Order: sequence, then structure tokens, then C-alpha cells
Amino acid sequence: MITFKKFGKEIKISNKDWKKLKARFSPHNAVVGRDRYVIEKECPLCAKYNKRASDCCTGCPLDVFSTDWDNGCFVFFDKLFPKMKFRIGEDADISWDILEDLEARKQLYELEDIMAKIEDSQNK
Repeated sequence: MITFKKFGKEIKISNKDWKKLKARFSPHNAVVGRDRYVIEKECPLCAKYNKRASDCCTGCPLDVFSTDWDNGCFVFFDKLFPKMKFRIGEDADISWDILEDLEARKQLYELEDIMAKIEDSQNK
């Protein structure tokens, strides 16, 4: 179990889901689509917790950040990157404009570093 605090909230994610999240946000998995780059890996947390539209996100570790308007993951990433260059789509794809490729990849690599530091903190 990966456990960490961010923005005053404690988050717990299973090791299996954590590995899938790392792959999902890796810029190495990006492919060129129409005028944009796309990572087409499903969010393991959405797959696990979005069983029915009526309980969208119930039980998701990032649900602690949910508001009346936004899912917890959107709020979490908005706090992490206030000027986010990549988008998390309704269909769970991650994408960004080709013209913003450098900035988006920089943020995704930064996210990889953050995740690596969280992982390293678990081994202490």
C-alpha cells in the first residue's frame, strides 16, 4: 500500500493500482493522434471505482479532493499543476496539443519524479 499526504489529505493507493497509475502518466506511452499526443491507458482507479454513474468515484482514494463540480482527480492535478498543459479527458485519455509538447512532457516528467519520491518514502 502506498500512503502519502498531499494538500492536507492522506491518500492510500494499492501497490498494483500505483504501478498502473505510473504507466498511465508516463510520457513514454504517448502516441501521436490528430494534432495532439495521447496516452490511452485507462485510469486504474476509475476502472475500479466508477462501477455506476450514480456512485462515480465513491471509494476512490482521490475522492477526498472532490467538489460539487469536479472529480477528485481533476482537483488534485489542478492543485499539483495550476497551469496544466495536459488534459485528462472524459474518456480517461490524457492528451496535449503538439504545440505544447515540451511543456506537457516537462509536467509529466515532474509528476514521475513526485511519484518516485512518494514511492521512495515508503521504503524508509
